[in-house]
Amino acid sequence: MPYPIGDLNQDGIVDSIDLSILVSNWNTSDPTSDINNDGIVDSIDLSILVGNWGETTPGPGTALLVTNESTLSTGHQNLSNILTTAGYSVITRLFSEPE
Repeated sequence: MPYPIGDLNQDGIVDSIDLSILVSNWNTSDPTSDINNDGIVDSIDLSILVGNWGETTPGPGTALLVTNESTLSTGHQNLSNILTTAGYSVITRLFSEPE
């Protein structure tokens, strides 16, 4: 999943940690802090970072689990648990139910 532009430490949010990284590489050619890839960490990179301040990586979304079982089998329940742990919101529908 892509990180927001300006998320230099790739923790999923553009914040003060990213600003600190950018400032520590100021006026260098460090490619991890050169957001616009022009060869120098400068005010343009700072402007991009500030413009994206607070942006976060979007979550994975929703997963639809379609089954013919009114009570989930162990396998389907395990699949649902895996998806939930991965951050998905799981919706379970019977195969016979209309959308």
